Amino acid sequence: MEAVEGVRGIETGKLLRQACQPVHGSARLRCFAYRASGNRLQRRNWPVLFIRCVVRCRQMLRKRPVSDRFESDVSVPPGMCMEQSLMVSPAQRKRDVESISSFVAQSIDDAHLVEGPFLHLEFDRVFPDDVYAQMLALMPQASDYRPMHGRSKRRNQDGLPTRVKIDLFPEYIRHLPPEKRAIWNAVGQALRSDKVLEALKRRMAPALEKRHGAGFDRVGMFPIPVLTRDIPGYSIPPHTDTHWKGITVQFYLPSDDSHTNIGTVFHSVLPDGKRERSTQMRFARNCGYAFAVDTDTWHSADKVPPDVKTRDSILLTYFVDHGPLRILRNRGKRLGNFVLNELRQYV
Repeated sequence: MEAVEGVRGIETGKLLRQACQPVHGSARLRCFAYRASGNRLQRRNWPVLFIRCVVRCRQMLRKRPVSDRFESDVSVPPGMCMEQSLMVSPAQRKRDVESISSFVAQSIDDAHLVEGPFLHLEFDRVFPDDVYAQMLALMPQASDYRPMHGRSKRRNQDGLPTRVKIDLFPEYIRHLPPEKRAIWNAVGQALRSDKVLEALKRRMAPALEKRHGAGFDRVGMFPIPVLTRDIPGYSIPPHTDTHWKGITVQFYLPSDDSHTNIGTVFHSVLPDGKRERSTQMRFARNCGYAFAVDTDTWHSADKVPPDVKTRDSILLTYFVDHGPLRILRNRGKRLGNFVLNELRQYV
């Protein structure tokens, strides 16, 4: 293997020697991609060996614990290895998604139903503890997010967007590292499941019937789960959400309960038409809320203070998916956002 030392552009022969080892078995694998001539490789063949090296290195990295693969931006709880959780066989991943979706649906069934200022649910312990820990440990880096649009299209004094997001669809998170992609893909699939939607419909039946009528259970809903991050300076004034939306859900993802006062604010409407602060959701670990969108579901968010590093959450929005126009719009919006996200990768 001394010939490996002569590959141009590669400083370490040790890594390449490892790349020439078979993935399985102990026998030495003679690399067919090159023919040694003295102590040098023929130049026309070294790119093939380099590609082989990259493939082999990726295989080696996937076998290592998550804490060994990434630097300080990923803090994995002691003893946690993704191969033992979600980076397993497709069948096991499917079972993991089923487990998460069942847990979330049960959390919805167990949620506290509050009638004022409008009918809403308040959640406690939305995700299993181990899944929540992995979600926090494997948060995407700031560069993985893209700016939010619509009412949330705001920037701070430094010109940075105060709310950014990652849509939890496979086509969006495929650029993440494998272990981050595994957990967020599983969470996204679970939140888009029929189990979760049916649980929400059961608990909020009165509000849904008020808007859509007796046949509300036949009205389609198109789920879009979005991982969002707010930074100091973010705020949004009272609003009711657009009529395109059917159900709004937000799951809070703080690492501790030190800033419970930055949750969403709900408003009541006085007889004279003025809006009054009524209640505020607690921005606490693994908690959240949900409501069926209507003309009276006024809510807002106070400005995120400077002592808060990030305000992380999952916005699970169900868009009304009934009728050709809405069906086409929902899928077209997903496609359009995908194109914008792909263009962003090359800008």
